[in-house]
Amino acid sequence: LHGASAVFTVKDSNGTACIMANFSAAFLTNYNTKSGSKNVSFDLPSNAEVLNSSSCGKENVSDPTLMIAFRRRHTLTLNFTRNATRYSVQMMSFVYDLSDTQIFPDASSKEIETVESMTDIMADINKKYRCVSSNQIHMNNVTVTFHDATIQAYLSNNSFSKEETRCEQDQPSPTTPPNTPNTCLLYTSDAA
Repeated sequence: LHGASAVFTVKDSNGTACIMANFSAAFLTNYNTKSGSKNVSFDLPSNAEVLNSSSCGKENVSDPTLMIAFRRRHTLTLNFTRNATRYSVQMMSFVYDLSDTQIFPDASSKEIETVESMTDIMADINKKYRCVSSNQIHMNNVTVTFHDATIQAYLSNNSFSKEETRCEQDQPSPTTPPNTPNTCLLYTSDAA
């Protein structure tokens, strides 16, 4: 069962969209309680919202960033970067508040934790990243699983591109060629 997917859009000061993302995400987190460590999983809620601290980035100075907040205490951040031909989510970070007792009952700490990781989310410039399969990003003691993700940064016309770069997880698995026996021809010469 996956949480509802939502569309998250980051716009510049002119109201032009530079990042669009549509996905559902589930979080699996390990945290400490007084009686030992505990695993908890929760979904990105459909009412999660894009923070004002998201940005389209400044040309050659900073890269675009999508920051999504939920339950007022937790933020998922996707930092994008690009080269001449591709763009990627170079770094993903998740900040979560252990004092949120609904998600983290009996947490022995009330700290705010931050985890981050590089990702394999990338696509060609002017194409959307598309991944129907589950894509897991492991960040220390947190695993974020994206489902049915469409993400595009550096938008050229205010909406998702019609062209897409599919994720590795969606590619058909390579088929092994049929096993053909090696044929060896042996020539003998009787010329003496």
